[in-house]
Amino acid sequence: MFCKGSAHVFSSSKMYINFFWRRHQQSGATLIEVLLAISIISALFITVTSKFDITDIFWKLGKTGDQTAVRAIGSAIKRYEEQHAGKLPGPTTGLPTMITNAMRPICKQEITPAACAALDGVSISELVENQGYMVEIPVDSKFDGVSELMTGYLVELMAGGRIKITASTNTGVTFTY
Repeated sequence: MFCKGSAHVFSSSKMYINFFWRRHQQSGATLIEVLLAISIISALFITVTSKFDITDIFWKLGKTGDQTAVRAIGSAIKRYEEQHAGKLPGPTTGLPTMITNAMRPICKQEITPAACAALDGVSISELVENQGYMVEIPVDSKFDGVSELMTGYLVELMAGGRIKITASTNTGVTFTY
């Protein structure tokens, strides 16, 4: 009986040792486990990214600067018009406005009224010069127009006296008041 029980104890401890020995040998993940984990992560990534249109996100990020500039120009013109009995800003104090019912580009503030008129542009430098409506006229960094004298923004006098400001590089950005 002693021998029989010893053999039994010996064989079960050998099996116990053998179990841990195998476990120690297989400490890494199998190829199937790795592929399964990669496929689960890929499925989650595809599910999450399909909820967002990446190109739309980048387009919206790109137009925020244009929106800010267009609104700043439009707000400055509107405040000027309200404080000057409906008169629109011109190149300098005392000169008539260059804003007409045609969509025309806005000139940079350092451009003379004569040079701006020669390019069929609109000078609104009066908003900056000692008026305090704007610190400076914004310039679109993406604008690569024919002339280095333009800001990349367009202005138009619409029916009923409304003003429309548009970014020439991003037609989806418009301010109308």
